[in-house]
Amino acid sequence: IVAHHGRRAGDQPDRVVALEPETGNEIWRVQRADVPTWGTPTIHTVNGQTQILINGFKHAGAYDFKTGKEMRERLNRSP
Repeated sequence: IVAHHGRRAGDQPDRVVALEPETGNEIWRVQRADVPTWGTPTIHTVNGQTQILINGFKHAGAYDFKTGKEMRERLNRSP
């Protein structure tokens, strides 16, 4: 799992990409609506379903491990 966060003007949009470990071939790719930040993807199982959890500046997201579909989103808000 690779989380790319654009760093400069003109960078491609933020995205999460799943790659086949043996070949490096792309399995799926989804875009994220966030600003440049650092976040390490975490793989976690919730109620028997494997998810990829990624924190960002604007929101934290949970993505289906097999498809990349965003399952849940929590907006980060300042007090």
